[in-house]
Amino acid sequence: RVLLKKKKKAGAEAAEDAEIEAPAKDEAEDVESAQEDPGAHAADEYKPLPPHRCAAKALSMAWCQGTGMVLLGLTNNVLEAVKLTPGDGESPLTVDPCQSLESQGHRTGVRSLAVSYDDSLLMSTSSEAVKIWNTSTHRCVRTMDSGYGLCGLFLPGNEYVLVGTKEGHLELYDLRVGELAQRETKHSGAVYAVAEQPDHKGFCSCSADRWLRFFQYTFTKDVGTLCTI
Repeated sequence: RVLLKKKKKAGAEAAEDAEIEAPAKDEAEDVESAQEDPGAHAADEYKPLPPHRCAAKALSMAWCQGTGMVLLGLTNNVLEAVKLTPGDGESPLTVDPCQSLESQGHRTGVRSLAVSYDDSLLMSTSSEAVKIWNTSTHRCVRTMDSGYGLCGLFLPGNEYVLVGTKEGHLELYDLRVGELAQRETKHSGAVYAVAEQPDHKGFCSCSADRWLRFFQYTFTKDVGTLCTI
């Protein structure tokens, strides 16, 4: 019995040694084969080409193999086209920016909408501009740089719009010339809403500073029709 146990123990130890030596032998063979035949590497297959920097972050792209054009969709609502021309020698590829198509919409999220008295115009506000749209043609007719517009309304006559901003400003815009006519800082916090009085002679504004303020329109006809608040 003792002799049988010793034979079994010796056989188990030999099997373990064989298992340990087998992976080491396989690894040595792999190294030898790699040294004899290096094969293809990533550096042999890929070669860096001239880059192209977009005006904003690119979200999508489409490639036309026949014309060599790449159309890029950017985060600022712009479509940008790039022409790729293969070359020889030191310049294997030439990247030429082509035309870009800018949508009439906002570059950032729309925060508020307001409709004119006769439903012919629509105002939209965002963090970078105030836009006026024609409701019949669905086209943008005015774009005016502004603060971070959170709310707004049309004044009687549809010639002026009022915008409340995140900075606490009340901005009055003249639609006839597309410019800022007046800016008042009456709140120390963001203006979240403006509402016109029932008699259409003024409005009220509410803000994050916990104040509700009331204003009156003043129209003068010395040179055209001017409005102040």
